[in-house]
Amino acid sequence: MKTILLTAYLILAGILQGQGRISFERDFDGRSGYLIDTVKHPNSRWQVGKPRKQVLDSALSTPNAIVTDTLNPLPPNDTSIFYLWHFRDKDWPFHVFGLDFYYKMDGDSTDYGTIEVSGDSGKTWINIMTQDSLYNFKWWFNGKPDLRGSSNGWKRFFVDMMTWSSYILKDSAAADTLLFRFTYITDSDTMPNDGWMLDNIDLYDAYENIWELNTSSLIHLYPNPVSDELCLDVKHTGLNQRIRIFDYSGKLLYDKPYVAGQAIHTGCFSNGVYQLEYSNYHVVALKKFVVQR
Repeated sequence: MKTILLTAYLILAGILQGQGRISFERDFDGRSGYLIDTVKHPNSRWQVGKPRKQVLDSALSTPNAIVTDTLNPLPPNDTSIFYLWHFRDKDWPFHVFGLDFYYKMDGDSTDYGTIEVSGDSGKTWINIMTQDSLYNFKWWFNGKPDLRGSSNGWKRFFVDMMTWSSYILKDSAAADTLLFRFTYITDSDTMPNDGWMLDNIDLYDAYENIWELNTSSLIHLYPNPVSDELCLDVKHTGLNQRIRIFDYSGKLLYDKPYVAGQAIHTGCFSNGVYQLEYSNYHVVALKKFVVQR
């Protein structure tokens, strides 16, 4: 599954277009715009396939994920890199940009992953994890994740790069392409670990300045706290309305089309804090609610 050729695999898959929001999804079960770097790192462990390891044993959306070796534990002192390309239509200037995916990690406390983004074809890179404050990146759901050690199950990664991407994609000559670099590095410890696995990567764009992220004022949830039935009022409806609910770890629990006036049954949810995401082709709005009985 590894490759050296660059242009042969720059193919986008799963493009969903709307009047204001575009989602580019990569679930690694079809063709996707990724490249595993075996030029500078000939021993790169990244592979796309069905995971068969002790901890990284299955994809989030089966059968495939991208993982640091689908079968074998990682060796010490290893550096593995893969890239994602993100293209845009030049007639659609970006105003909002988001990176969203699920991940699972198994490693020592000093094994870690990094994610970088470049708006100038790789000439300069911004480390999303360490330069987030400098570029005013915002973290949703559980806040800024820790890409070190073990995750103890699937976690969700969601970063909003609106401020940086609006500037870069307006002024940069290479503004029609964003490049992401995912790196996983192991330490010198010889204890075998599975490494890092990612699945369901979503890259969100918008145009005409109409996609709003985390606009909780657009939706009203009641009662909150809730016991059995949660009601939802939406100020600005649109086409392709959808409701998704996540638990505090970022696990997707509910994913259905939104029907106005129809309550959401929460009887199967345990007591705790949850995140509701309402979306249509115009907006994405997030709001927390509490199940309490």
